[in-house]
Amino acid sequence: MKKLLIALLILTMVLVGCATNDNNTSSDADSTNVESTADNSKETQTNETETNENVEYVVTQEFDRHLKGSGKIKLKFKETIGDEFAESVDKVYFRLAPDVKDGKAPTPPTDADLIDLEKAIVSPVSLILKSELVDVKPNEKKAYEITLHTSDDKSLVFIMNIANIKPMDFTVRVIAKDGSVKSEKVFSYDEMKEMGTSESYYSGGCVMHGLFSHKAKGVYLMDLFEKAGVEFKEGMSFACRAVDAKTEIQATERNSSKKTGETFNNPERYWMKPRYTNDFKQTYENIFGRDRYFITAQWDDEEIGKILADDGNKFSFGAREALAKNDKYLVKVEPMIALQEVGIQYNRDKDDIREFDDSKYGLFEDEIGFRFLYGLAMDNDPVVNVTSYDKEKKEYPVVETPENAGKKAIEEGSDACGTSARMAKYVFGIDVFEAE
Repeated sequence: MKKLLIALLILTMVLVGCATNDNNTSSDADSTNVESTADNSKETQTNETETNENVEYVVTQEFDRHLKGSGKIKLKFKETIGDEFAESVDKVYFRLAPDVKDGKAPTPPTDADLIDLEKAIVSPVSLILKSELVDVKPNEKKAYEITLHTSDDKSLVFIMNIANIKPMDFTVRVIAKDGSVKSEKVFSYDEMKEMGTSESYYSGGCVMHGLFSHKAKGVYLMDLFEKAGVEFKEGMSFACRAVDAKTEIQATERNSSKKTGETFNNPERYWMKPRYTNDFKQTYENIFGRDRYFITAQWDDEEIGKILADDGNKFSFGAREALAKNDKYLVKVEPMIALQEVGIQYNRDKDDIREFDDSKYGLFEDEIGFRFLYGLAMDNDPVVNVTSYDKEKKEYPVVETPENAGKKAIEEGSDACGTSARMAKYVFGIDVFEAE
């Protein structure tokens, strides 16, 4: 009996041990399966990551722009994105351009990068952005990524390089007859701002865009010359130097876009257009030897306002004659280097610029810096006129109109660019040339 009990006890222990070992084996197997599954998961994640990293980063177009004090940035597409795509854009992502390594796609933009659609006007041929989207200080340049996303989950990516080219000082130099720098005076932006407390209005015009009006605050040019120790007088001339002026210019004929074959090297960055590379200096006689005006007739006289409105962007002799009809609409002005300015083009905006408040100055002060303004004078030779663009001839023809002899009219300028194109922005200095 005793032997039987011992045998039963041994058998029970064996059975319990087997059961325990089976549980341990099952647990080990489960653990192994979990680890195997985790490894497979890791492998899958690794493969997905590699797949994302291997996606090519496709940029539809890259743009180079600078801030223009207009409140907007226009990006014109080289090729249309199509009506259907433009109309179906439901999201616009905007962020600093990510680092792209070996052409592989970066992390996609998130909801934090979404902007209001009202700040990005999309059309088949262009994208217009509110400039408030960017934060670029003077002498700074940043790259931004723009992603247009459609309701059917398609996307186009663009890169915009945007710079703030506002100059932070202003240099007045006197250039001797032999081309050497005779004297130089540099004013800091703060010094210019301290001097620039005069307020005035100005007019400009050309046969391409019609009449312009400007409200400005700055320093009168003669006062600036005096501060710089420069005596500007008869026989002398000057030229504005601008940050955005090209250092190499392919000259064209005076009143057409036909190139002459001449290349004008411009290392000093004098402001000029291709059509007047041989006539970019402003003379004392033209700027200070004639009365110059801010014109109010377009707002103060209903009949003249209609003539201007009907004239559109032509700035025809009839419109210029109407503007000069009554002296009470001609306000004498002095040429200025403006530190704050706002301008309007009459055929696009008929608001009276005299009613604009100073809040309009902000963008100019942040993004432009300085502008040369000088107003309109009377036409010295009303018989000779630059007419509006001739599409067939592809030029702005000069015509003789003897019937205009003896008539009084506002000047149109010496070429198709008129006076408005010579009122340079982003001016960082003026070179004064001694009399020949």
